[in-house]
Amino acid sequence: MHKTMQRKVNNTMSVSAIRVKGLRKELGMTQSELAKRLMVSRSCVANWESGTRTPDCNSIMRMSKLFKVPVDYIYGISDRRYKVKMVRDLDIDLTKLNGDGIAMLCDYYRYLAGNDKYKAK
Repeated sequence: MHKTMQRKVNNTMSVSAIRVKGLRKELGMTQSELAKRLMVSRSCVANWESGTRTPDCNSIMRMSKLFKVPVDYIYGISDRRYKVKMVRDLDIDLTKLNGDGIAMLCDYYRYLAGNDKYKAK
């Protein structure tokens, strides 16, 4: 392995180490369980969580879908987590929207939720 790949990651990526561990624990998963879901080794997950190594793009994308958070949240670029209670059989991937798209979606939701015609009974 190349020496630069073995070095500790910078402060921004340290946030991702904390976030990966926190998100994993929120789901009540062990490192081994997460590794299996992401198709990597347990030691790989342990290295991500310690900040020794950083996840590759494919692993980040899988985590984003598994944890239902934007990629930016995992990287520590954003603190925004989009928690959405979904209706059964409704699958919406909010990670495909940028900040303006999320804002527009929230505005539309407020409009619908505030209108008696669309409120759940």
